[in-house]
Amino acid sequence: MHNAIISVRQAAEWGMGSIQKVYSRLNVPLPYVPELRGLRISNMFRLIIYRVRTVGISQVRTTFSGDMDISTTSD
Repeated sequence: MHNAIISVRQAAEWGMGSIQKVYSRLNVPLPYVPELRGLRISNMFRLIIYRVRTVGISQVRTTFSGDMDISTTSD
């Protein structure tokens, strides 16, 4: 169990810079208006999901590839 927790933590830490590295324009501070801020955060997550699905790069998948059978196809 301890090793699984460490793997999850490491996968989360490795993914922390993925947004800033790939989409460097997102380093601009978010607006104060809650509606606009929520829209930008939502779009940011859509960009990340699109990239993972098209490029196939995911720290979670590579971390758990030996431990779990993760399906790469969508149903």
